[in-house]
Amino acid sequence: AGVPPALAGWQLLEESGLYAASDASAHTGDTETPDREADTDFHFVAFVHSAGHLWDLDGRKPHPVDCGATSEESFLFDAARVIRDGYMALAPDDPNFSMLALCRE
Repeated sequence: AGVPPALAGWQLLEESGLYAASDASAHTGDTETPDREADTDFHFVAFVHSAGHLWDLDGRKPHPVDCGATSEESFLFDAARVIRDGYMALAPDDPNFSMLALCRE
């Protein structure tokens, strides 16, 4: 508590325990994983509801992207629309796409 977000981010980056946990889970044998230093085209994007807006948190973008108004009731629909129109439409025949929803219920 009380740590500026930028400093907290750097502290997480330097936390070797996170790398060890990530590597341990990545090498369980369920899926072939590339080397940590390998250049890949794959990455994660998260969508969150905050202050009445839908935010696109894409690590390849320099900052969060405000995708417009949303609510707790419409968040899933709004996020699915942004994913469909803004991501999947760019490569509709690409099978290298997956989605996971983390929900309360």
